[in-house]
Amino acid sequence: MRVAIIADLHGDRAAWRRITAATDRCHVEVMVLLGDYLDCRVSKCAASKITRAGGRPTLSDVVHVDQELWGQLTPQLCILGNQEERIAALVPSDGLVGDLARLVRAPRRRLLGGALLVHGHELAWSRRSDGSWLPGGPDRSGRLLVAGHSHQSLVVSRSSRPGGAVHVIQGNPGRRIEIDESTRFINVGAARGASSQWLLAEVHQARLPHRQQWTSITFMKA
Repeated sequence: MRVAIIADLHGDRAAWRRITAATDRCHVEVMVLLGDYLDCRVSKCAASKITRAGGRPTLSDVVHVDQELWGQLTPQLCILGNQEERIAALVPSDGLVGDLARLVRAPRRRLLGGALLVHGHELAWSRRSDGSWLPGGPDRSGRLLVAGHSHQSLVVSRSSRPGGAVHVIQGNPGRRIEIDESTRFINVGAARGASSQWLLAEVHQARLPHRQQWTSITFMKA
């Protein structure tokens, strides 16, 4: 099964058109939106002030209203990001209807082919000496973790031996990487903007839902 993983679109319709055209050419069967597919117009700091003051901003104050784009995003496998959470917290409940309501009430995590998919804003990130950001607190179940949020493209593998070395591979566009049991983390780059990054994954249909079924990934640029 060919799966497209798209993270951090931030409501960029032009990037969405480029990426969906590319996924069509690649004969993608399943599309996953890995959070922050919408873009909140209110900063995190400003949102806190509005919430404390009991403000009721209008929908257009909070998010660019794009019904056509929302209708195209809704049928995909969506995972909630911090942008969607902020929109849901700011927009009065009577303003959250139709496709927008479904988009901001997506689950925070999904299992796909034995891997755990999250946006990544709830992870504890730490910066390495090489400048890359890696999440702390690995999933104790041993599942492969796939996230966006950081806007970086990379793969982390680690030996199963106690204290095993961590290897970070940069996800340059066009690079194909085989996935095995040592692969611990995949970070998907940002879809928004001219780079329009996304990930093409080969995932077997899982007979055992918690067994890893990912065989390879390719970092893509639309």
